[in-house]
Amino acid sequence: METPAGTFRADCTCGKVVFAVTGEPLAQFYCHCTDCSRYHSTHYVEVLVYPDKPDEESHIRLLEGEQYVNCFSSGGQVRHFCRECGTAVFNKKESSGMMGTFPVLLDGFKFQPTMHLYCSQSKSYLKGITDGLPKFKDLPTELGGTGEFAVAKWQREWSNSPTRCASPVPK
Repeated sequence: METPAGTFRADCTCGKVVFAVTGEPLAQFYCHCTDCSRYHSTHYVEVLVYPDKPDEESHIRLLEGEQYVNCFSSGGQVRHFCRECGTAVFNKKESSGMMGTFPVLLDGFKFQPTMHLYCSQSKSYLKGITDGLPKFKDLPTELGGTGEFAVAKWQREWSNSPTRCASPVPK
């Protein structure tokens, strides 16, 4: 099925669920929340968020395979996935009127993240992330969060360390 200009085609691993994403996302970020990490079996997930307004045409539209889409609720979201291959295709957070999908599924999309979210739930691997993007404890205030920045456990330990030496001093 053809997609109009400015629209990205996306599909699941087996190709039975096909959808289109149109327009600029409200936000592009890395999510470190426990729910996303466990659901996707990874430390963090690349996410695109769009408004979900039932009275208007959606930015995320299913094109093919409705019969293959299953969903379940987790972490305040309804997570939609392909029942054949298990690929997560999109999420809806009805309380906020937002819908999210994953840039890795979109053919030709250039992911340009602006922040890391839910870093208070992340593991110590945050130490290795040096991309210069803000790392929020939960969400920025514009998205309904505290706006507080995260300080990882390793950063607290490092700043309290008397030696601040990453490896033993050779003798």
